[in-house]
Amino acid sequence: MRIHNLLKAEESRSKARECFKQQQEVVKRWFNKHKVGTKEFEIGDLVLKWDHPHDEKGKHMKFQQLWVGPF
Repeated sequence: MRIHNLLKAEESRSKARECFKQQQEVVKRWFNKHKVGTKEFEIGDLVLKWDHPHDEKGKHMKFQQLWVGPF
């Protein structure tokens, strides 16, 4: 009985995980469509560049800027 309950719980967790991933994709698509949009830059525009070597957790200090620039 206990094994059956554990298997059922794991199945429910995996189903919830899948629903969560689908909902995240919906929210991501909406955000990208309404908030981000397409950005076109002209020559001479000031932009910031993402600092890739320090973007992972633990690779940067608390107040270190993760953007470099403006360029």
